[in-house]
Amino acid sequence: LLSQSRAGCSRRSAAMGKQEELTQVTERTGATTATGTGADGSGEKEFESTVCFQPGSLSFRLLLLVFACLLNFGSYFCFDQPGVLQAYFENAKDDPEKPGLGLSSTQYNLLYAVYSWCNCVLVLFAGVFLDKVGNRAGLLLFTSMCVLGSSLFALGVTLDVYPLLLIGRTIFGAGNGSLSVCQNKLVAVWFKGKELAMAFGVTLAFSRLGSVLNFLMSPSFCAKHGLKATLWGGAILCVTGLISAIIASSLDIYGSKKLGRQAAQQAASKKVKFSDIQHFGIIYWMICACICFFYNAIFPFQADSTHFIEIKYDMSDTLAARAAGCVYYVAMVACPLLGFAIDRIGKRGFLILGSSLATIPVFVMLGFTHVTPWFPVTLLGCTYSVAATSLWPTIALVVPENLLGSAMGVVFCLQMLAVGICNLVVGALRGSATKVDTPEHRQENLDHWRNVMILLLASAVMCALLAGVFNVLDYRGLRTLNQAPRREAEPVSSATVTAGSRQDTLGDDERAPLLSNRSEINT
Repeated sequence: LLSQSRAGCSRRSAAMGKQEELTQVTERTGATTATGTGADGSGEKEFESTVCFQPGSLSFRLLLLVFACLLNFGSYFCFDQPGVLQAYFENAKDDPEKPGLGLSSTQYNLLYAVYSWCNCVLVLFAGVFLDKVGNRAGLLLFTSMCVLGSSLFALGVTLDVYPLLLIGRTIFGAGNGSLSVCQNKLVAVWFKGKELAMAFGVTLAFSRLGSVLNFLMSPSFCAKHGLKATLWGGAILCVTGLISAIIASSLDIYGSKKLGRQAAQQAASKKVKFSDIQHFGIIYWMICACICFFYNAIFPFQADSTHFIEIKYDMSDTLAARAAGCVYYVAMVACPLLGFAIDRIGKRGFLILGSSLATIPVFVMLGFTHVTPWFPVTLLGCTYSVAATSLWPTIALVVPENLLGSAMGVVFCLQMLAVGICNLVVGALRGSATKVDTPEHRQENLDHWRNVMILLLASAVMCALLAGVFNVLDYRGLRTLNQAPRREAEPVSSATVTAGSRQDTLGDDERAPLLSNRSEINT
């Protein structure tokens, strides 16, 4: 009995000592527990359950996610304004119903092409810039460029100076594309190994909320107040991104300091070199190719879809804009839900392949049938949502964290290069057939649009073929692309502890991929 009593006292003393140590560590770091944070985030989750709005907690990450979502809300509103108000850009200045700027089809599509080409060059350097300097400086710089570019574009319309329109779209494109790289890196760093696909889905949904409001509000607002006032309103909305950038960068600095990440991030950033992109694996480059072909079928269509739906289905410009906006209506609702589901079921490879195949009949129906446009455009919104929430998060899982900005920059560069070329090809295919005042002109216009649909259909087919090759390579390799995610709640054994210790070492090295040293895209 005496020995048992002494043993009990020893255990109580040890427990009290551990509790004191836990309190001291918690007060000192504000983010960890005395037991430490393992590679699976168990220590961090224990702390999250007891302290709210501390760095590393779910509430803090969600607060940061809110302001990350608002970064490009206004810029996405401005991006699609020319597409929604296409008639006001292409109509003659003396048009009795809708006087416009009198731009040709080539001049109009050049507004989207310069946006894409500028992105193609600058986002590549923006990615390296973010890896070297950090997210904070990038957030403030790129949101300021969005405000300046959208303001110059509105000023160009006000003064009726076409070169100023191109300068404004160029600066706006440089800021918005680089801002998307910065946003993706910020979300990936704070949500790695947790709710990554869900976080990407939410940011995509909020971005598309700006596009949705543009499709719903811009036509009626422009009809009442004019093109100039509408474009200046979009420029004012870009200021919300600048305010959100200030808040998001402050939260990022605060959280990194509290979690002790700042010194490690600065040390890793000094080792980044532009030549590091040659070490990206085959899976990364296949993802890039799929993104390029898939968005080649989406963005050029959205740029001209209002005009196409208006003339083919004999709709008013307001109703045609709302029908074209169905792509973004669906994405706004579906992307967060799909991201939440993908985090749990995985199967990214099959989802990418399925969404690519489902995109093919969309352009068949639009180009060669008279089915109501609401169905194919809504289906395009569904396939876009699945593809976007499956493709983009995989980049964050297959490259080292300290090269994440460079990886995002490369894929945005290739995407915008492809989309810019496709925009010009669409403009050339449409040619000068923009009049619909007679049945002959209308039929000529539709014949040109049928050629455009064949081009977009070919892009969707190429994306599906690449996705098929993508899955075959994965099946013949490590078979990690379509794995179901591992269960988090597993019995703890000595082997698990040993593996966790090894992963702790990997987790402290920013040069390691976000999912250890394997491309486990579905975990």
